[in-house]
Amino acid sequence: MRAPSRGFTLIEVIIALAILAIALAATGRATHGTADSSAALKTKLFAGWVAQNRLAELQLADKLPDKGERSGEAEQGALRYLWKESVTQTKNAAILRVEISVSGANAPDYVAARLVGYLTDVPAISASAAGTPNPDNQPNPADPNNPAT
Repeated sequence: MRAPSRGFTLIEVIIALAILAIALAATGRATHGTADSSAALKTKLFAGWVAQNRLAELQLADKLPDKGERSGEAEQGALRYLWKESVTQTKNAAILRVEISVSGANAPDYVAARLVGYLTDVPAISASAAGTPNPDNQPNPADPNNPAT
């Protein structure tokens, strides 16, 4: 009588290799998808920062921008971005609406971030006029409740 042979048959080896190939392909696809998602998230994050920086520049300017559309370039995180802004009038004559769209320089048709803000030239309310206590505890001569006036 012949002793049963030890080891794997050719069909068992082929099936094992096929399972291994499928598992490795799925792992590679998942890794590639994660890397793509990470790059897209980085692009959107930096584009949002470019839009916020542009709006802050407009808010800190000495005068309100002219109505209309403008575009420019910015660099964030060693990447180049293109921004477009549109300044329009709101129903309130003292307030302007600003819409800023940002796209990567390598994909100018894809808007990675969009930000809408509002600008006004109305001065901010001072702390004493807003009813907040004076930090120096000095009476405010302009305050109607000041007993010294």
